[in-house]
Amino acid sequence: MKKYIAFLFIILSFSLISRNILAAKTNYITILTFGEYGNRKGEFNYPVGITQDNSGNLYITDWENDRIQIFSSEGRLLKVIPEKDSELKIDGPVGIVLDQNENIVVVEQFNNRIQKISPDGKSLNMVGKEGNGPGEFLNPRGIAIDKNDNIYVVDTGNNRVQIFSSDFKFKKQFGREGMGDGEFYYPRGIALDKEGNIYVADTFHNRVQVFNNEGKFLRKFGEGGDDVGQFYGTRYIAFDSKGNIYVTDYKNGKVVKFNKEEQFELEFGN
Repeated sequence: MKKYIAFLFIILSFSLISRNILAAKTNYITILTFGEYGNRKGEFNYPVGITQDNSGNLYITDWENDRIQIFSSEGRLLKVIPEKDSELKIDGPVGIVLDQNENIVVVEQFNNRIQKISPDGKSLNMVGKEGNGPGEFLNPRGIAIDKNDNIYVVDTGNNRVQIFSSDFKFKKQFGREGMGDGEFYYPRGIALDKEGNIYVADTFHNRVQVFNNEGKFLRKFGEGGDDVGQFYGTRYIAFDSKGNIYVTDYKNGKVVKFNKEEQFELEFGN
């Protein structure tokens, strides 16, 4: 249920629910909206990433406003990070996750790094700079975290995924530019299933690729097009409690649902 609710807010953050919801074989409905355009507290200028803590509070990256806003599950503003006059600085926050201690790990697109931030807004650790070597990034976007707090970052401009330990030590990488299996062209989103397999939204190839937890290619699904079940710009991925997969399709303005066997079930949005 936790990831299901979170995904509804991902839909919100990409403004899919601002359109008429035309469903294919579904009765999905909007359950909550909050926020509006602006730079005051509780307002957004291009929200991108979202995650939830164990209490159901929502952490949303406010990209253009260079901040993270935290809301209750009812949409009440709880906190803004960084606070005004804080020493903490973030630049272009996109992907976001929480570790087992509910520290924030955020991807900073324009600083080409990831940063760990305590619940009270203090910087704890960071890694990354512009480049293509291990631990370096070029326009990173998506992030995922496993039960051991290993961190998986989509290094979008370098067409790869990098894996780090909980203390931000580089462990390994996989992927490169290309059209073959295990190759990417501007990947964005990433998510892990219950078995620890890695699902990557291979954005400009209009597909999702699946890898084991060591980065070995397993399979792929999805194809380009604007028909039912097809993609035109896969962006982000989430799972619900039953293992169903939800993929946001940027250009087609929809969300596509697959069952845990990766078979198409339905889509919504327009």
